[in-house]
Amino acid sequence: MIRHFKEEMKALAADLQFEKAEYTRKKIAYLEDYYQSRSVVTGMKGGDKDVFSILKDKDIAYVNYLMVRGGTIVQTQTNKLETHLDEPIEEILVYAIQHLRSTFHSDVREIVVPFEIEYPEMNTEIMVPKGGDRKKLVELSEKNAGYFIEELKNKERLKISRNVDQIKVLEELQTDLQLQDLPTHIECFDNSNFQGSYPVSAMVCFKNGVPSKKTIAILM
Repeated sequence: MIRHFKEEMKALAADLQFEKAEYTRKKIAYLEDYYQSRSVVTGMKGGDKDVFSILKDKDIAYVNYLMVRGGTIVQTQTNKLETHLDEPIEEILVYAIQHLRSTFHSDVREIVVPFEIEYPEMNTEIMVPKGGDRKKLVELSEKNAGYFIEELKNKERLKISRNVDQIKVLEELQTDLQLQDLPTHIECFDNSNFQGSYPVSAMVCFKNGVPSKKTIAILM
């Protein structure tokens, strides 16, 4: 996959699509970082554990969960949570831990977190590592949350870029066809028949410069 993305990045750069090339470069960095982290995790001792981290941006919190079983990460999940500005980050993390452990049916005793929390579940041990493999797992979890946030931002930037390109196309069409308004809604009809019989009409629709598949119609 890394080799494939590197070839894709070179092709995009050669085609002067630098924004997409940078997006692909970050994918490569994510994969390489994950590959390097495997050596830490697979060599880890100490049994099964759940690892959590949290990053907060204004009223949005991002909680990453690493399910470690037998020294290997078998599941990872990042959840986006809407919060209140004055809500303590410790309470947000506790809520997210309860939700994620319930979702993935986890009942392991050891829970690894970046800071002290008051966790209500009985028969659990909260670990706040200062170093070692557990600390590296927390750091990996934080990186995953950061990657998730960056991915959301990249998708939003690409969406905005596509919208700009679509508007440019519609403006060119408006000029070429000498239209008074921007053609944000376009319907195209095609009528055909077989030697005067079996007439069929088809309609395709474009909204804001992109196909609207929900409004495609075939009339017979």
